[in-house]
Amino acid sequence: MAVTIEEAVESRRYKETHESKQFVREFNIIGSRNALEVNELGPQLGDVWGSTNFAVVDRDYKVSNNLGSGAGDNALKLVVTYEETYGQGGGGSTDPQEPEYRYSTIGGNEHIDVAFSQEKRFGDAVPFFPGNFIEMSPDGKIKGTEIISASRSLTEVHYRTSCTTEYQEILALLSTTVNAEPFRGRPAGTVLFVGADCSKRGKNNDWQITYQFKINPDQSIEIPDLNPGEPFTKSGFKYLWFLKTAEKDSATGTMIYKTQAAYEATVYRSGYFVNLGIGTEAIN
Repeated sequence: MAVTIEEAVESRRYKETHESKQFVREFNIIGSRNALEVNELGPQLGDVWGSTNFAVVDRDYKVSNNLGSGAGDNALKLVVTYEETYGQGGGGSTDPQEPEYRYSTIGGNEHIDVAFSQEKRFGDAVPFFPGNFIEMSPDGKIKGTEIISASRSLTEVHYRTSCTTEYQEILALLSTTVNAEPFRGRPAGTVLFVGADCSKRGKNNDWQITYQFKINPDQSIEIPDLNPGEPFTKSGFKYLWFLKTAEKDSATGTMIYKTQAAYEATVYRSGYFVNLGIGTEAIN
């Protein structure tokens, strides 16, 4: 039996509370009682209804036995709750107050294994280590060092008339994900949503939500042992690591250390930041 969806006759109820203005639509789904199976049907979280300023904040399924002939016991009712927003549609802001944006490049600690360049100042002759490895021991282990590097971060403070349990779950699911689509003018994979802090004073005030993001642009990297003169692009928050080998020089008997391979590992899940409801456009 094919799965169908249609808006119910009793749909479209408007309600207003001391916290928000909401609009409810109801849909009849016939042909399935599996919520996961029909999850793509109907309005989705963040969708805006027509040309209004109401966006979807909640989707709830209810088992229904009163959908008329033919439905039998194979039907669901989808209740979609919209909430009034104050910004642009399509995942726009729900701010009743002006949002705040802070961009910082205050340095953070970073461990590195390879120097831009290095030269011997004193001591006996030692073998040259291709790749400018820092503090390599005779057994090939690399100690490296800690440096201060630019740590790009973006903080946004937005205000919402409500912060439902469903929205809190959205924040939790998107925390520690990288942007699957362009966000704030930056390409996919280069913005990490660290998480959000939500606070509210009293019952009649707005929620203040602080969103924290880290930014790691794509990098052009050249590895002398592997791609001299032909740099490649490392994607945003993917992790680059190296497989190193040691070979004994037949003429001098010294060990020569080289990079045998480089690997780019995906260490963060991707997420759709449009579901944060704060917009995705660049902030100029």
